[in-house]
Amino acid sequence: MTRVLTALVSSVMSSDNPSDEAKTRGAVDVSTDILGTAERSSLQETLAQKENDLILAAELGKALLEKNEELRRQNEDMAEGYAERLEVGSISLSACYSLP
Repeated sequence: MTRVLTALVSSVMSSDNPSDEAKTRGAVDVSTDILGTAERSSLQETLAQKENDLILAAELGKALLEKNEELRRQNEDMAEGYAERLEVGSISLSACYSLP
């Protein structure tokens, strides 16, 4: 099986910089020659699942980045509000203590 995979990888990688789609087609064509139909089908299913997993991971990563940005903005707003309240409070206190 290792020789089959090595042959598959070397045949796909030996072409002159084809697109990813062409690489996949080349891999499937070579797998048809080397592997049986059931193994080819399993390989295609595994490849499709890996692609779906990659897309899902990218979508989740994007959602996490967006949520992180939203939380960062909320944190900054809260910090600014707290600082303003402290400033107003200290002005009020200083006014109370500066009475003649």
